[in-house]
Amino acid sequence: MPPEQPVRSAAGRLRQALGTVAYQQLQASVAERAQLADEITRGIRDTFAPGEPCSESWRKLFVEGSFQRGQALGRGAYGAARLVHLRSHPTLDLAIKRTNGLELNEVHHTVWAGTLPQVGANPHFNVFYMHLRCEEVDTLKFRLHKKKLIPWTEAQQRIQPLWPRRDTDATARAEIERLEAWAYPTLDDVHRFHEFLLQQDHEFAREYGALEPSQVPAQARKDLKRIHNTYATLQRVRSQYHEPHEYILMELAEPGAAFKTWVQQGPTAEALISAAWQVCMGSLSLLALFELTQNDLLLNNVTFNPVPADVAYVYKIGSFYFRVPLCGKLVKIFDFGLTTDKVTFYQPTRPGKVPTHWCVGGRGHGKEDELQCAVATRDLLELFFRLQDEYGQASKKGRANSSVLAWLTYAWQRAQANTDDTLSGAVKVLSDIFHPTTLQRHGLPAVVEVSTQRPALSPYQAEPFEVVNRKKYIQRIYDVLDQKVWDA
Repeated sequence: MPPEQPVRSAAGRLRQALGTVAYQQLQASVAERAQLADEITRGIRDTFAPGEPCSESWRKLFVEGSFQRGQALGRGAYGAARLVHLRSHPTLDLAIKRTNGLELNEVHHTVWAGTLPQVGANPHFNVFYMHLRCEEVDTLKFRLHKKKLIPWTEAQQRIQPLWPRRDTDATARAEIERLEAWAYPTLDDVHRFHEFLLQQDHEFAREYGALEPSQVPAQARKDLKRIHNTYATLQRVRSQYHEPHEYILMELAEPGAAFKTWVQQGPTAEALISAAWQVCMGSLSLLALFELTQNDLLLNNVTFNPVPADVAYVYKIGSFYFRVPLCGKLVKIFDFGLTTDKVTFYQPTRPGKVPTHWCVGGRGHGKEDELQCAVATRDLLELFFRLQDEYGQASKKGRANSSVLAWLTYAWQRAQANTDDTLSGAVKVLSDIFHPTTLQRHGLPAVVEVSTQRPALSPYQAEPFEVVNRKKYIQRIYDVLDQKVWDA
């Protein structure tokens, strides 16, 4: 039986086998990544019916359709990812992620970011191919445990009289833990609790919004944090047993832990500066084109694909061109579960100060030393702290460059000091951090070449990435989204 062929020209030269060099060249080529995405989308566009049972969609995907299942890639609190292959290209790896059906915002943000490589705006995201929403009617795990599960509202009623004794009575505490473990929420329960959470957030901000974080009663902060944690638990439990699911098919990259490990091993100064630049360009495009902040820029949420060692990309911001070597790694941002376009965290803000996302401030979530920061550079603040922290692991093993550590510290402090909560404010911070003069002042190579004249482009790039030019790309983005299989 001849193989199904949803992909032709873009990967035609890879018909028999996709070798390492060919795959690296494919990832480096902006045009080929876009063409491959177009053809995969066309090949599967009419295969699925939104809202049908997951079992039916799964059958269409992997029994009758264009894909073969591969190994599991990993599981998080809100979803799981699996390797898949096109039947026509058994060696072309793709990824499919199943995520919590209540996390529709994550799907939308993944879709938006995944269009940027296709329209030539920014290569630092996994290309999005397809989104499928289906209804999980009754999963195996739910059937196995059905007799033990307790309706969530009933569990809460039984917990309420036990709660005052939780710290002094071990039996009461054990019963509370049992009830919480087996409480099964309906979709209505989740929605009602979400409304309650928003109400509590509003009341907290109204009562304590004028205070500094250190002035807020510790118990009030603790109580609100418990409400947020309870909501997260409801979402997880719901996703394990009975809910709609979202499937996202996208490019496959190295696991996020691979990037973190690479940083801990002490890469060269040139490679680390290049990687940091690439992440910053991704963050800048999210801000400029969609007014989004990724909001969870852990190094585990950064990944890469190997590309030929001689590839360099050219970026244009305003009237300036920036030529940057990729040093063998095309770095990408992923995981948009916490991405926001407005304040969602519950930190107090001073009157007259622009509301901001909760900034890690160099110490991590949940600590007393939370800092205020400008939304526009919030992601940069976290990125450079994480790089500083993980690269420091290499320092303990004698593999780190002290000049790189000093530069990372300067970059973090520069982002922290920024008070200009605008796109131009973020551009100014990045222009300073990566300017050749700044790098040379720290004894580092001028990895980022800056010019007012357009430099020569590599064969893998047809035009510079104008990462903040919304006017140029927004209609292209809408046109691509119109062709995708996804629920708006």
